[in-house]
Amino acid sequence: MGTICLASLKGGVGKTSIAINVAHAFARRGCRTLLLDLDPTAHATHYFEPNVSGLVEENEATSLAKVFLGLRDSDPEYYCQCVAEQCAEGQLGLIHTVRSNLDLVPSSAELRYFYWGRGARTYCSLFAHFINELKNEYDHIVIDTSPDFNVLLRNAVAVADL
Repeated sequence: MGTICLASLKGGVGKTSIAINVAHAFARRGCRTLLLDLDPTAHATHYFEPNVSGLVEENEATSLAKVFLGLRDSDPEYYCQCVAEQCAEGQLGLIHTVRSNLDLVPSSAELRYFYWGRGARTYCSLFAHFINELKNEYDHIVIDTSPDFNVLLRNAVAVADL
């Protein structure tokens, strides 16, 4: 199937609930599924916190913002390939297993660094490459977004198949 992005500019319409349920449904069918929480309020992440200890402790957890803003290589495709490989091997701590066949990339308030300036430019150059690398590891990627028309939402819609 590929990548599914749940998006709406109105809050409270059920994006997070649908994303969690769709991800669970794919996982129950035996599909390797990744739920990517791109909402800085982290509601999907908080839903899974009892299953994964320390998931939202900012100083302990590796976040997508920390990984992307730590760019040291000038080639975004190569950098994302290395990051995806480290994620698949469990070395990076970015992807957390919440149940059989269901993994989560948790959200954090640090995602707000991507709204403007260097953060937005870095995110635009890395996100599509990162998702393409993750597609090699997962049958389905479900993306939960915030109700804002920001760089996070626009790039999530751009990489989505549905």
